[in-house]
Parts: sequence; structure tokens; C-alpha cells
Amino acid sequence: MGNQKPIWTPHRDSYETSFMYSFMNQTLGDASPELYNQLWHWSVNEKENFWGQFADFSNIIFKEKTNNIYSEGEHFIKAHWFKGHQLSFAENILEGPDHRIAIIFKSELGDRHEISMLELRSRVKALAVFYRKRGAVPGDRIAGYLPNLPETIIAMLAANTIGCIWTACSPDFGAQGVIDRIGQVAPKILIATDSYTFRGKIYDRSQELKTIIDSIPSIECLIYVDYMSDKRFSHQVDQFNFTAITNEASNIEYQHFDFDYPLYILYSSGTTGLPKAIIHGQGGTLLQHKKEHLLHTNIQPSDRVFYYSTCSWMMWHWLISSLASKATVMLWEGSPSYPNADSLWSFAEEEKINVFGTSAVYINALNNLKMTPRLTHDLSSINAILSTGSPLSQENFKYVYDDIKRDVQLSSIAGGTDLISCFALGNPMLPIYSGEIQCLGLGMDVSIMSNEQKTDANTKGELICKSPFPSRPIGFWNDPGDKLYLASYFSQANNIWYHGDFAQITLNDGLVIHGRSDTTLNKSGIRIGTAEIYRVIDSIPELIDSVAIMLNIKGKESIILFVILESGKILDEELKSKITLSLKTQASPHHAPDHIFNVSDIPKTANGKTMESAVKDLMTLGRTDNLTSISNAHVMKEYLSIRDHL
Repeated sequence: MGNQKPIWTPHRDSYETSFMYSFMNQTLGDASPELYNQLWHWSVNEKENFWGQFADFSNIIFKEKTNNIYSEGEHFIKAHWFKGHQLSFAENILEGPDHRIAIIFKSELGDRHEISMLELRSRVKALAVFYRKRGAVPGDRIAGYLPNLPETIIAMLAANTIGCIWTACSPDFGAQGVIDRIGQVAPKILIATDSYTFRGKIYDRSQELKTIIDSIPSIECLIYVDYMSDKRFSHQVDQFNFTAITNEASNIEYQHFDFDYPLYILYSSGTTGLPKAIIHGQGGTLLQHKKEHLLHTNIQPSDRVFYYSTCSWMMWHWLISSLASKATVMLWEGSPSYPNADSLWSFAEEEKINVFGTSAVYINALNNLKMTPRLTHDLSSINAILSTGSPLSQENFKYVYDDIKRDVQLSSIAGGTDLISCFALGNPMLPIYSGEIQCLGLGMDVSIMSNEQKTDANTKGELICKSPFPSRPIGFWNDPGDKLYLASYFSQANNIWYHGDFAQITLNDGLVIHGRSDTTLNKSGIRIGTAEIYRVIDSIPELIDSVAIMLNIKGKESIILFVILESGKILDEELKSKITLSLKTQASPHHAPDHIFNVSDIPKTANGKTMESAVKDLMTLGRTDNLTSISNAHVMKEYLSIRDHL
């Protein structure tokens, strides 16, 4: 890829005011779009200089500093970053004038309120004092079972203020899904609601909450957030009201810890065994997020930053870190399409949002609905639209510019829970090419390893990272000797991070993700990324969504394609032929499916990621482990029925 013309090019007068332009001038002594590749090479070849200079550039608040920015370890995961530096993540997040608006919250039911930095700091400190009164000490885990509320942010920041580790699941998880996750790390305190709303319906989670508390014996007290109701629960633990606690006047000093001190525990969305409990450090998380916010997204002070997410997804953590760049965090709780299909665009218009983040699934859904927000809403405030969760197809790049906004930085970004950040993302100085992520992230030594162990440009292969980065996990929970950690990323090469994506670096120095390596299709010796199939499917108006797997049927390796049809459409031989021909002509004959089936839904995680591996396991073995990772697990019965007839 890389021969097409740009779909968008930034204006010079715009990018010359960007943080990327300033940082490039400061480090290279010159700044122009053509120099980004040089800046990237410098950032990965001289890691110590790059990260040290960026920490100064971004005004990271350290209580103590040393001259030790980076030192090699005996392995990739043992490298030392900012050794001897001490900081508080919460202090960096909560820095700024009292009157600054820190959070604007709106729910699908119309509730709206603002929180100033003064109020946020006050409530965080009050809760931190309470945690300490309840016996919480550095290293203890504090867990949330919460919607996307300001209280969730307060609970997290209060935990870090005194050195506790935050972990959370959103209440759309069932009890077993929560137990499988936070139960692993034995939290001392649980902050929770008994209900949440979605598409105008109130979901009662009181029974799930009881099961969670009864099943995790480490929980000593419950702090309940009266979001939808104000009631006490019949649990055998001490109970306290969140609002009452955080309205008390309290003061506490931030505790400062090492750069790699644990901040978060996040969970993988794998479908075999328990989800991996991944520990992320406070310094690496803060530094990476500020780099991505300031340089790659160009978040300016007082910008209003939105990402549609839940507190279970790494993008929630990414969003909250934008407070450290003096932005206002915009929270939406509920469905993105309630009360109307255009609710998020109304939110963006009314609140003058500057950075609008969502998923590729959402953009594709808008395209299928033939919505044109550009004509129905004033989106002049939006400078950047971000998309992640899965690759954004060329068809949907075109849709964004045709029907959402014509002058905007569309940043498809790619990384993951594993690094709580991105390997590739946007750049306010560079043009955008349809279907491509703009650039590799500064300081991220990313390359592509082909089957021939080569790293040639424009070659499809494994996405790898050849040298350490600050936000690599500091470990997995309960993983003696880092055995699971090493097996997860380093099983193919001892000291090279294999990310699990099948990708290529284009002739434009951008990146295209073709799918997950473990679900890459291999037909007649040709490796096919599933995203290559989905890009073509997105261009077929009769189809809404799809999932493709490779299956051995009677000794033949076959591509099986499951599709969701537009209302009123029928998967007859004519439509099957159209799908097959489209894949043959727009991709290659190898991409053509051997079998096509109509289904009512595609298995997804709570974050909208297609669960290809779960479908493959089910179709191969007749079962899939850890159904709690699938938000719509009921649909798997359809796939079992199809399997029985193959």
C-alpha cells in the first residue's frame, strides 16, 4: 500500500501551532512533515534522550529526580526507566487552577453536571482519607463495579493518592465475569452501583453485586454510589455512601512512589482460561499518555476530550490521563445511540467537543444507517476523530470525510491493553491515507517480521517491537518468574515483543493492521488477515457486519464467513455470488469464502471487538472457554447449530 493520494492533508498554519511541531523544532532544530521519520528514528535509537527530553517538555511533576533515564536489563521486560525518580500519578492528573472544568458528565437520560478541579481534588482527597481509615495501605487493591461516572474517576485517583492499585469492571459484566477478573487480585474495598442504564432501560445489578461480594472474601467493605437509587444492600460487609464520604472536608498529602510503582490492573479479553491480570506502572502510563495526547493528538489546554468507553477498557484510562494535559474530560454514560441514533453527535455539538473518540464498529454502524452528521450537526469544534478497537476500513475512512467532517484529523490508532497505549497512531503534521494509521508512535521501536525473518517495507507480517518502552507491563498478577508474561509476548523470540497483530508498514510509513495473528487465515499457503475481508464486506450495502474463520472441513482448509444482513435482505445465491466476486476482485481469489452463513449477531467483547477466536474454538471444538468475555454470548447457540450441519 502507499500509492494512493492523501484523503486529507493538514493546513500548515494549523500544524505549526501543534505540540509535535514545537517538539520537533526543539529536538531536531527544524520542523516539517518530511522530518517525522527522522524524529521517529532518533526517538527509538536514542531512547534515553527522547524520553528524558519529552518528560521535561511535557512538565511531568517529579518529587525526586536522578540522571538515570534508561538502563538495559537482562531482558526486554527488565529494562529500567527513570530509576530513582519518584512521582504521584494523581498529583499530575489533579494539577491546575481551581476554577478549571475537569469533568463534564452527561447520561443518555439527559442528566448533566460539571465538576471543577477544586471539587475533584476535594472529593479525591476525602475518599483517600476514608480508604486509609479503613486500613488500606500501599499495594492494596481497590476495585470498582461502576458505570462511566465522575465517581469512577474519583475512586481511581483516591486509590493512587495513597498508593493503592485500581482495578475495575463495568456493570454490564455478569457476576462471574467480575469474579474471574477482580477476584484474582483480592481487592480490599469495592466501590459499586446496584444498577445502570442502557437504551433507556434500567438494569438491576443487586443480585450480581451480592454474588460478587459473597464470592470474593478479601472484600472488607462496600462503598455504594447512589447513581440510580439510594439504598443499602443486604451484604455481610460494612457499607458506606460514596456521596457522604466525598462531601466531607478532608486533606491528605499525595504519596510519591517509584516510576514503575503499580497503578492499574487491567484484564485481557482472551477466550481461554482466566483473563490475564496485567499490571501497569504509574510513570510509564502517565508518560506514554502525555506523549500520545500532546504530540500525536495535539490536545491543547482546555480542549474537551471525549472517548466513548467503559471503565473496563484501556481507552477509559487513556481518556482520564488527558486531565494531565489540562483538558476537560467528557463522559457519556449509556448507549451511543439512545435516545437517538445521533446522540453522541448532539453531545459533541452542544458541548463543543474538540477530540471525539469512538470505535471502528460505531463508525461502521453509522455508515450502514446512512447517517450524515456533517449535514445535521455543527461539528466545527472537532479537530480530531479517533477510532480504535478494530481496524478502520477504507470504506469507513471515506465515510468519515464524506459524511461526518471534511476537515478533521482522522486518527485510527492501534495498541492494546497490554501496553495501555498505542504502537501506531495519528500525527497532526502528516497527511492521511485511506485505510492507513498515520505513523508509528515516537519511542516505539515497531517493525514487521515476515515469514522470511525480514523487515522490508510494505511486507505483511508479524507486528513486533524490538526494544523496551516505558509503558510495557511491569508484570502479571500472580505470575512467579514472569512465566505467563514471557509466554504472552516473547515465545517466538527471546527479546522481541510479538504483539499478535498481522500488519504491514506502508510506503507512506503508515501502518495497516490486517487482523490478529492467531486468527490469520492461511489458504493455499497465503496468509490473509481477516481485516482484509472485512474491508470488502463494509463496501457491500446489503451487509452490516461479518466474522471470518478458517476451518478444516472434511480434510479441506476452508474460509467460513458469517454475515449479518440489512433488514429485509436475504442471503440467496445471488447475494452469495456478489460477496464472493467482491472479495475476489477487491482483494484476491484467495480471500473468497468457501461457505457463507447468515447470523443474527457477531460475538463481541464489551468494547466491540469481534471475538474471532471464540467463533473458531466453537466451530472446531464445539465449545469456547470463558464465555464471560463475550457481551452477547447467547448468539453462540446459532453458531453451534450451523456447526452441526457442516
